[in-house]
Amino acid sequence: MSRPDMPEEMKDFITKEMNGIHLVRVIQKILYQTDMGNIQNRLSIPFNQIIDNEEFFLTPQEVKLLKERGEIQTTMVEPSLAISQEKMVLKQWDMNKPTRKTSSMYVLRTGWNYLRERNGLKKFDIVQLWSFRVNGKLCFALFKVSEGNGNGDFDGGDCTNASGSGSTSNRARDF
Repeated sequence: MSRPDMPEEMKDFITKEMNGIHLVRVIQKILYQTDMGNIQNRLSIPFNQIIDNEEFFLTPQEVKLLKERGEIQTTMVEPSLAISQEKMVLKQWDMNKPTRKTSSMYVLRTGWNYLRERNGLKKFDIVQLWSFRVNGKLCFALFKVSEGNGNGDFDGGDCTNASGSGSTSNRARDF
């Protein structure tokens, strides 16, 4: 399945207006009910779906912090090329399975519900999430690859992991 590149307009906004560097595609994914629930308020990034890049999107220090139950406040560029007004928090969730194995994922929380509502994201949409750095700080960008029609069928694109971006009212440079 193909994984489209980040739209040029988004790439230019990140690199020229925000001075972002080290763009890394993190995941292309279908938005399922667990990503859309108001109570959950989070975008899941399962470890087994993270795109295998030459360069991992987290530094060794960030990986260690997240493993120790820490969190990282991040900035999100939404599909509209606006910067989310709410800071997103990246955390690692480890879930014990009955087989005594652990299943792990990263999650982006706090503000996810606002982002998905502002950007009209729906169940079964396919999105891509990219990471980048501004002055060493971890940031993300999200964009919609294709729309799902709400019942699991797709209007185009492919069904692998993706990143999308949302919109807010301001294209703030300070974050």
